[in-house]
Parts: sequence; structure tokens; C-alpha cells
Amino acid sequence: MPDKLPSSGELDLFGLPVITRRGRGRPPHQPTAELRAKAAAMHQAGAAQPEIAAALGLTIPTLVRHYWRELESRSESWRNLKGANNA
Repeated sequence: MPDKLPSSGELDLFGLPVITRRGRGRPPHQPTAELRAKAAAMHQAGAAQPEIAAALGLTIPTLVRHYWRELESRSESWRNLKGANNA
């Protein structure tokens, strides 16, 4: 076995080192300030969710799960603008 794999120091039934693993699948997405700003800017410019997700390298469900505040910002701005015009 390659020596680069992490081992817990224990041996299995065959005398091979037990490899420790972090978990299943890909690690979860970690939003950054730069990605949040890019998502908000694209949304304010009128880009659709599929376009924003593609630009950030995400799926649409991941975009909605982690960037829902940025995706609501345009509708809130629009409501505030309409409210100011009606007053």
C-alpha cells in the first residue's frame, strides 16, 4: 500500500494498516464572501439562477441552499422601490 494514505496506527486482520477516512461523498460547499458578492451582483444585474449557478460552479439546489439571501435581495430592493414610489 502507498505510504501517503492516513492510518490510525491499527492493523486489520491481514496485518495491513487501517486507513482512516473523513466520510462519504464530496465535502459540503463552503460559501465565501467573494462568491456571495458575485452571486448578489449577478442577481442584481438580472441573471437567472441557472446562469448564476453555472458561473459559480454550483448546482441550482446548492445555489438556493447557500445563497438564498443574495437571491432575495433583488425582490426586496424592488419592493422597497415600489413602496417608495407609492408613498
